[in-house]
Amino acid sequence: MPIARLAAGAWVFVLGGVATLTACSGVETSSIDAAVHSDAGGGDAGDARMDAAIIDAARPTSDAGDDASTRDAGDGSTPPPADAAIDPASTGPCVPYGIVPAYPVHDRLVVGVADSDPPTAASPHWPGLRARHLRTVREFDIASRPCGDPAQPTSRAHFEQWLAATAAAGAEPFVVFRNVSGQPAPSVTAYDAAIAAFRARYPGVLRLGAWNEPNSSAYMLHRDPARAVEFYRVAASHCAGDCVVAAGELMDWPSDTLFSSAGVTASASAASYAARYLHFMGATRPALWTLHAWHDVRDFQQNGEGCDGANGPGRAATTPPCGLRYFLRQLRVNGHGDATVWLTEQGPFYRSGRDSPYMSAAFRDAHTFTTIPHGAATAQVYVFGEASQDAALRFALTDLVGASPRVARVYLYDFQSQCRTPARCKLDDTGLVSPNLLGGDTATPGTPRASYATVAGWPARP
Repeated sequence: MPIARLAAGAWVFVLGGVATLTACSGVETSSIDAAVHSDAGGGDAGDARMDAAIIDAARPTSDAGDDASTRDAGDGSTPPPADAAIDPASTGPCVPYGIVPAYPVHDRLVVGVADSDPPTAASPHWPGLRARHLRTVREFDIASRPCGDPAQPTSRAHFEQWLAATAAAGAEPFVVFRNVSGQPAPSVTAYDAAIAAFRARYPGVLRLGAWNEPNSSAYMLHRDPARAVEFYRVAASHCAGDCVVAAGELMDWPSDTLFSSAGVTASASAASYAARYLHFMGATRPALWTLHAWHDVRDFQQNGEGCDGANGPGRAATTPPCGLRYFLRQLRVNGHGDATVWLTEQGPFYRSGRDSPYMSAAFRDAHTFTTIPHGAATAQVYVFGEASQDAALRFALTDLVGASPRVARVYLYDFQSQCRTPARCKLDDTGLVSPNLLGGDTATPGTPRASYATVAGWPARP
């Protein structure tokens, strides 16, 4: 193992053949407490306009989540206000880390993993997956923060542990930015300073996402696509050579007409957020666009709705064809037809909570749910199982991405949940490996699922 746990509060990072002991008290709990947060959502996520705040609260995150900043810093420090001047920290690394050189953007078809937990790439199951790409979501000012508590996902120490584990596993890092949790999005000036600090501190990180899900209320740009585009331009201005910044990182809201059969041509007055984002992009031509096509995979897994034919096999006449196809069409008609596309969050479910926003009303009404212990209470879940999860994964990697040869990479969300006991694991489980149980007599590194074997055997590799 390139990275191993020796005792409480210590990790060994093996980089360049040198083992370095790094104090890391409590790191094993970095993603546990969030497991008992409510997964409650509401309404049919595919048939009507959804409440973005509910969706974001119920996102099937890993306990720390791919969105690594779901909690405050926990180190006693207060994050700077979004518009505060950012003074890049002058201290050295919080932990020793390395960065794997970037792989080509255009490989066809590469499978990566979206998971912000440092133990992911250190898992005994990671090498067998043969994945060489890891994605994380971090607060935009992460490079200027103090080291902080390495157990807290908002700390720079936590991020650098993730970088270290990623490098030790030989994987390329892809870092996507977001707002400081609970605060407005930064001004363009503050964002510019933060990205300059990030590029100065981590010049070897060459795959960046300008802003995570700007059309989601959780990330505070859902009413300001113009600023989201400016963030892309700013981030791109700090990249040179092999550095590539992804535009988009959009969520495929079924209520957004860009992702439905209605479609729209980008215009300043269009109701579609994504269409306005394209409009404000103007003459700028990003080389890479990214999308989170959660609902296309959900519709297949729950309702058997595919993407081929007029509406796809099993797809109701009133149901729009796959949103990805309309997103690709809008890129093409708006002058972005030559861009590469990555799907940077895809998560076929092993298990899902009854009230998850990814549970369609039709499926909920037609199936029986099981009551299980969850935190200090109980919750209802539906276990799709390994066969269903694997079938949905195969759909995502074949029929869905077959919409265009420009779709060159898919990041699966996620690798594994981190939790102390089964009752503290998330309700919405999309892991390729069963939960990593960290507590007491139930401690186990988890077991690979059928979907893991599918990824491990996938032919395309960098």
